[in-house]
Amino acid sequence: MEIIVTDGGSKDSTLTLAAKYTSKVLSIRGPLGKARRAGIEKSDGEILGIFDSDIVLPHRHCLMEVISSFGKDPMLGIIWFMNKAPGGASCVTKCYFNLWNAFLRHRLRSNKPILPGGNSFVLRRAYDQAGGFNPKLHYGEDFDLMNRIIRIGYKVTIGQHSIYHNTMRSLEEFTRKQILGASTIIRGSENATDLDLMRTCMTWQAHEKQHSIFNAMKEALVDHMLIGFRGMAEGLAKDRSWLVFPALISIRTVTYASALSLLNFQRLRHPLRAI
Repeated sequence: MEIIVTDGGSKDSTLTLAAKYTSKVLSIRGPLGKARRAGIEKSDGEILGIFDSDIVLPHRHCLMEVISSFGKDPMLGIIWFMNKAPGGASCVTKCYFNLWNAFLRHRLRSNKPILPGGNSFVLRRAYDQAGGFNPKLHYGEDFDLMNRIIRIGYKVTIGQHSIYHNTMRSLEEFTRKQILGASTIIRGSENATDLDLMRTCMTWQAHEKQHSIFNAMKEALVDHMLIGFRGMAEGLAKDRSWLVFPALISIRTVTYASALSLLNFQRLRHPLRAI
C-alpha cells in the first residue's frame, strides 16, 4: 500500500504530519481536479483510494474487503460508501449526513441509477480508460470522473460499511459550499459541459442534455425537501440533530433559487442560449 498526499496550500501543520506517513507529499495549487490528478500520476497501485483529508475508514479490514470485491468482478470500476458523522461531530455534520444518507437510500429503494461522487475506491484501469480527473474542474470533479467511468461500461457498488466524514461542521461552512456550487452554475451557464456537470451534481444521476438545468435543480430541491422532512419526522425522536434540517434546506433553497433567477435573467437577455 502506498500513501500520497496532495496539499493545496495548508497553513497549519498538515505537511509536517503527512511527512510522518509518506515521502510522497505534493503541494499543488489550483483546482481540485488538478491536485487529484497529480497525486494519481505519482501512484503505482491498481486500486486507487481517493479520499478527502477528513475521512476515516470504518475498520482495519476495509482495504482487504475492497480488494476482494474488485477481484470478484473485472467490470467493477467504483466502490462508493455511505457516509456518517464521526463521534463528537457537530449537530450540523450529523444532520447533513442524515439527509445525505436518506437521499441515497431513497435512490436505492426507487431503483434509480446512482452516480457516485468522491471518497471512493476506483479501479486504475477504469480511471485511465476514462481519461482521469479533469484538471480544470474544482467543483464536481469527482462526479465528472465517475460519470465517464460508468459511461464506458464499468459498474458501481456501495461498500459494506459507512465511512466517517467530518465535514459541514458549521452552518457557515455549509453556506460557503452551497455558494461555491451555485456560483459554478452561473459561471458555467455559457458552457454546456459545465451545465451537464451541474445537473449531475444536483441529482446524483446523469441526464440527457435536453433535461434542463432548471428542471434538474427543481427536482433535486423538491426531493431534498420531501425526503428530508420525512426523515426528520421519523428520526427526530432518536436524533435531535434533525432540528438543524430546516436551516440546511433553507440555505440550499435560497442559494440555488438565486442561481436559478440569475440563469433565467441570462436566458431572457440571450434567448438563443440553451440553458
